Amino acid sequence: MGASVIRLLRFAGATRRTTPTVVVAIGVVLLLAACGSLTSDENRDIGGTTGDPVSATGNERPEPSMTSTQATSTSQPPVVDHEPTPVADGAYGDYSDRSWMTMDPIEATARVVDCLQDHGFSVTLIPPGDGISYQDLPVDQRGPAHAQGEECRRSMAFPEFSWPTTEELRLIYEYNVELNDCLESLGFNTTAPPSFEVFQDTYRTGPWMAYAGSDVSAGDLKTVRTCPQVPPGGFGAWDIGDPIKPLPDP
Repeated sequence: MGASVIRLLRFAGATRRTTPTVVVAIGVVLLLAACGSLTSDENRDIGGTTGDPVSATGNERPEPSMTSTQATSTSQPPVVDHEPTPVADGAYGDYSDRSWMTMDPIEATARVVDCLQDHGFSVTLIPPGDGISYQDLPVDQRGPAHAQGEECRRSMAFPEFSWPTTEELRLIYEYNVELNDCLESLGFNTTAPPSFEVFQDTYRTGPWMAYAGSDVSAGDLKTVRTCPQVPPGGFGAWDIGDPIKPLPDP
């Protein structure tokens, strides 16, 4: 799993203007980037903040955060600015009272897709539902689609990224400990969790994460749905001591 990167850790702060192909709409930003996503796709968008990097194949990738992310292409489209169609505040949801930790990435991603489709862009959800593919769009529509996606997220008042507090890091850590057991129960090889103190000290540079330390194959959606990398409903829906719950059927 070392090559794949969990999308949640995509830190929304760093931005770079390019012509997108994939964007992960919500950003399970806190956890995914660090671990590596099993459903990584180079046509993906994490609809978090603005200006995400995009591969020349039509997929937008999250900025590197916890660990290194995979390069998506050797050549990038030219940087072009596009004026999106304004979206009324709250038309597709309101996350002004949420943090990245309490957002439901699958719900928020679906809302971004609805917004983009309503504005004429034929983007699609990438299983298990936390990514958006721009791959089917003509190259000349990807820049406008990316700009429109930023406007969609702005209208929903997506939160700015902030590093997890100690309490939030504890939640992420304990969830991954349970996730490790979940993967082991399915017969996968895993890496023993470090102490919380080590996890906390290495969180910004390359922390241990259950999926990153396992031999689960990229694209193994059955496992990702059974042992989700982020709790269904987001971290706000999970408490320390709760069992790992599978993602609901799409």
